[in-house]
Parts: sequence; structure tokens; C-alpha cells
Amino acid sequence: ASAPRSALQLMRRNLSMVSGGAPTYRFNELSSNNHLALPRLPIPDLNATLDRYVEGLKPVTEPAALDAHRRLVESFRANEGPALQKQLVAADAHTGYPHTYVEKYWDDMYLELRCPLPVHVAPG
Repeated sequence: ASAPRSALQLMRRNLSMVSGGAPTYRFNELSSNNHLALPRLPIPDLNATLDRYVEGLKPVTEPAALDAHRRLVESFRANEGPALQKQLVAADAHTGYPHTYVEKYWDDMYLELRCPLPVHVAPG
């Protein structure tokens, strides 16, 4: 008998390349695998996230507004940011639902919204 494969190994096996090099999934085979056995999503580093946020603002923000955003980011980094990051890491240190650090918030936004919905909705 062959050794059992991890969910990640099965996902890799079910990922195939098409002629153009773009990956495609064989969904009929994926549905029988336990996606909950995949590794948890890592929580991004606070400083790296804040740096990426400021970099993303550069092309779409005027210099004066960018300086204001930088001051707000540095204030957040020095004050409430580390405490909130600790809370997020602590809240993610468990097994079971939610299976990722964003899943509970995602479910709250999309599944608890009690109003008539169009075909596509973005509650954020």
C-alpha cells in the first residue's frame, strides 16, 4: 500500500500545466481531498505590510497627501499597531474554525449581511 499523501501533495499532484504554461486544477479530483489539512495562512509581518501600503500609495497619491499618510502609518507603527498585531496572532493560535485569520471576518461580511443583494457584492 502506498503511504498517505498530505493535502498539499495532493493539491500539487492535481495541478497540471496546459499548453500555454498556465496552471489548471483538475477539480473533480480536488473535491475529494481535505482542504482543511493545508497549512494555515501566515499572518503577514506588520512592518512589511505597512511598508507595502505606503509603496502602493506612491503612484496614486499627491506628495502632500503621501506625507500625511506616512505620518499616520508611522504613528500606527509606533503606537497601536504592535498591540493589534499581537491580538491578531493570539486570535489565530488555535485549530478549527476559523481556519485562517481572515475567515471569520470574511464570513461575517458576506454571510451575515441581511439585505437584498445584487449578483455581485463587496461589503467592505
